[in-house]
Amino acid sequence: MTRSIVSVHPIQFEGWSCVRATNETVDIVVPCAFGPRVMRYGLVGRSNVFQVMPATRGRIARGNWSPYGGHRLWAAPEKLPYPADNDPVAVEHDGHSMTVTGTVEEDGLEKSMRISFESDEARVHVMHRITNRSENPRRLAPWALSVVANGGHVAIPHDPFVSHDDDLLPARPLVLWKFTNMSDPRWTWGKEAIILRENAAMPSPQKVGCFNRRGWAAHYATDHVFTIRIDTHPEDPALYADMGCNFETYTAGAFQELETLGPLVLLAAGDSVWHQETWEVKRLRA
Repeated sequence: MTRSIVSVHPIQFEGWSCVRATNETVDIVVPCAFGPRVMRYGLVGRSNVFQVMPATRGRIARGNWSPYGGHRLWAAPEKLPYPADNDPVAVEHDGHSMTVTGTVEEDGLEKSMRISFESDEARVHVMHRITNRSENPRRLAPWALSVVANGGHVAIPHDPFVSHDDDLLPARPLVLWKFTNMSDPRWTWGKEAIILRENAAMPSPQKVGCFNRRGWAAHYATDHVFTIRIDTHPEDPALYADMGCNFETYTAGAFQELETLGPLVLLAAGDSVWHQETWEVKRLRA
C-alpha cells in the first residue's frame, strides 16, 4: 500500500462542525461533537455512500443513543440500552491518516477509528479499536455498522459453487433473526449471493447474518457501489458472535445497514482489540 498525503481541514457538514480529510480522489468527514463516527465517505464531488438520518440532521443528542446515521463502532453481542456516542471526540492526523477517539462510555469501553488513505485511490482502510477502560474483563466482538445510502441493495456473496458430487460438507452458517421473513419480497436468495433491498414503503425489519469466507460485501446504490472487505481469519465460525457471523445486513423502511464483525475476545482491563475494514467506492454511471 502506498500511503497518501492527506489534506485535513474543518468544515460544516449537514449542520455539524466536522473535519474533512481527502486524498483528492475520495473524502471522509467526521463530526467533532459526537462519535466516533464517519458521516461521509465518497468520491470527491459525488454522492455520499452513507445515509445521514433526516430526523437528527444537524442536531446533537444528549442522554440516550441517537440514530445519526453514517458509520459507527459497537461491541457485539447486541444488547440494550445502546451505547450513546453524544460526546465530543478527539481528532488527530499525521499527514497520512486521521484518528478519531471517543470518550469512555458508561460501560467502560473506549472506541476509536484510524482512517488511512491510499495514494490517488478511492480506497481507505478503517482500523477500529475498542479498549477496555473498566476494571473487569469483557467478552465482546468489534462490530462495525454502516448506514448505507438510500435507494439500493446489499449483496453478500456465497462461497464458490461446488457440486454435491465433489463435496458433501456444509459451506457456512446462515443466521436468521426471529423477525426475519424469508418470503419477504425484499430478499433474493440467489445462487451467487444473498440480496436484501431497501424499500421505504415496507417498514417491517429484516436481517440476515453469515460467516462469509469471501471477505467482502457490497451496497449497490443508484450511482455507485460501496464495497467493504475484512480479514476472515480465524475461519472458525464458532469463534464469532451471533451464531458465527462476520457479515450482517439489516433493513427497515428507508434504512439499511451493512455490518461486519471480528471474532469474540475476552478483553482484559486495559487491553484493546482491533478490527479493520477496507472501503472502496466506484461510479456506476457518469
